Amino acid sequence: VGQIFIKAEARYLSPIGLDFGAKMKVNRYTSTSDKEATVGLGLPTMELGIDAEYKIMEKLSLHVDFEALTGIQYIVPNLDDVKRLNKTELDRYNCLNLGARLTYDASRNVGVSLIGQNLLHQKQGRWLGYERQGISGMLAVTLKF
Repeated sequence: VGQIFIKAEARYLSPIGLDFGAKMKVNRYTSTSDKEATVGLGLPTMELGIDAEYKIMEKLSLHVDFEALTGIQYIVPNLDDVKRLNKTELDRYNCLNLGARLTYDASRNVGVSLIGQNLLHQKQGRWLGYERQGISGMLAVTLKF
């Protein structure tokens, strides 16, 4: 499978400590064989992303990111004939993700973060059949050398 894409990104750094970014990527997939029907299965036709980071205080920052993957194509199995799986019908789905991270830099070399993922509580995951388990949270310690 070959991929051709167009990508655009922009960033804005404000004087008040806000770092804002946006990106868009349009994908087109091509086949290198005769199996054209399976080209791009499980891959998004468009990727959109928005993120922002705000320095609340000298050592405390908040990062929020949103990502949308659209037009992910998959095969809908036709189970009418149990002995033969007929895979002719195609469908598409979208995957959305909202995440946030609150980071405290205790020193130049040590930081602590509270991270939340899938804050929209989406059940559909990036890959069809691999459902997300809901909202997840993590506590991370960063050591810089």
